[in-house]
Amino acid sequence: MVTLPDKRFSPALLCASFFSCCIYFLFITLGVDVAGFSAPIALSAVLTAASLFILASFSNLARMALLVALSLFLLAHFLMIQLEAQIFSLGQLDSAAVVGLSLLAVGVAAPFVVASHFFDTRSNLRKGTFSRLVLCPVYLLRVTVCATTFPILYFLAGIAILPFVQGFYAGIIPPLPELMLWQWLRGMVFTVSTIPLIASFSAGPLAAVGVFALVFPILGGIAPLLLPNPVMPPEVRLVHGFEIVASYIAFGAVLGFLLHPSAKKNPLRAVARGVQP
Repeated sequence: MVTLPDKRFSPALLCASFFSCCIYFLFITLGVDVAGFSAPIALSAVLTAASLFILASFSNLARMALLVALSLFLLAHFLMIQLEAQIFSLGQLDSAAVVGLSLLAVGVAAPFVVASHFFDTRSNLRKGTFSRLVLCPVYLLRVTVCATTFPILYFLAGIAILPFVQGFYAGIIPPLPELMLWQWLRGMVFTVSTIPLIASFSAGPLAAVGVFALVFPILGGIAPLLLPNPVMPPEVRLVHGFEIVASYIAFGAVLGFLLHPSAKKNPLRAVARGVQP
């Protein structure tokens, strides 16, 4: 089995993070009405690039596979934020938004693909790893559990902050069954988009728990809430920040724990290696 060189904190990935940050900042700045330099947008760009840096550092994917994995993961967060806004009639997820967010996701991920050329691009994943995992009943069950965990955490966090945002959301909260169905769909999108990165994770399950518990609240809450939002007042965004950080830390940890295929005594370890458990 091929062992990839240690990529963490390498100059190539640090340079990729810088260019990724610049692309994000320019794209967002050109897309919103901002006069001059915006510190919140810059901070959002730094946090987004730092998250991708961490994911690329722990991934055994390279080149186009890495581009697809990072872009898919980032695009899922972008689109699910827009979907959440549409659910509450605070925004619109149309074809123009999908195209624009797709271009942003690919553009921000592209520098890390260039950086991967400086490493051994042979994967230490066995051929067919992904297909074996997604066709494994145990893995499919875990995917379903992860997706179902999301609306539960969403509901608990929402109940906790409801007294602070009830006035803002008066009259626009959908019926609870409809809302939970939408959140289950969001949870499934998040889960599926995470599979390539977790299945190719170069460290153990505990590291995966830590990485995804860190990355999810940044990409799903902190970074987007820093961006200009004429619809949502700052005090409401602040409350949502606490809500999203708490629920997304838990959700990211669940994904890292349940979907990592290499834990000892885990039947998925054998499946990923193409061996009968």
